[in-house]
Amino acid sequence: MFDQRRIEDYVDEYFYKDAYMKAYRVGIDPVRGQDDWETSSLDPILSPLMKRQPGRAKMLRKKGADEPNPTKLKRKCKTISCSRCHQERHNVKICKSPIKNSKKNVSTINLSFLLVVMSLVIITLVICP
Repeated sequence: MFDQRRIEDYVDEYFYKDAYMKAYRVGIDPVRGQDDWETSSLDPILSPLMKRQPGRAKMLRKKGADEPNPTKLKRKCKTISCSRCHQERHNVKICKSPIKNSKKNVSTINLSFLLVVMSLVIITLVICP
């Protein structure tokens, strides 16, 4: 079922321990500092051209953790107030004051009233022909 092959049959001799010992037998001399490098008469090497990366471009740089974010309000600096009743310490989602009549609420009430009236008319027509 399984072939009895050795893993060494699939690995190049370059990765053997003998090749490693042969390569580093002489030793590696440390590299001199940049001040000791020889200067070339050729043109300096230029950095590669920048290509536009895929995706949406970032508009602002990422700020560090210690930098303040001017667009974010801190709760300890500003008290929360409700836009419905204009009282502090709660918002519209948990406001217990009644909703003032608005066009949206009136139209909803009119629509529900119209449905009730129409259903009564249909029932009376079916029962009393």
